[in-house]
Amino acid sequence: YIKNIAFSSDGHMKYLLSTKEWRDYVNITLKKYESYDNSYMISFDSMYFDIESNKKITYFDIPLYGNFGYDGLNKMKKKIDNMHDCYFFIKDDKNRQFANELTKYVRDNLEYKENIENYEIYYQK
Repeated sequence: YIKNIAFSSDGHMKYLLSTKEWRDYVNITLKKYESYDNSYMISFDSMYFDIESNKKITYFDIPLYGNFGYDGLNKMKKKIDNMHDCYFFIKDDKNRQFANELTKYVRDNLEYKENIENYEIYYQK
């Protein structure tokens, strides 16, 4: 296991300990994420991708229970409804704090486009 771990670097972290498989996954996902002009990521690791792509921090970056305030999930659903011409990269997580209801809402209400690595991509008209 230790033989598969190596130091790598990205635009913000000089020494990043990771596996080659993880770096490949990040590079493929990041390339696709950056190819869409108006895209948002809803996943447990979305903050890393937003830092890597130099995107502005949004309310979608860390979708954990309690991060959206009182009645937060409904506020976030309304926020998604009011957004237009944008793409959402979503991935569920087994962490009990992650708000999987938000990814379910995207799945149920937006137009499916494609999969890339572990992400599903949806479009909001």
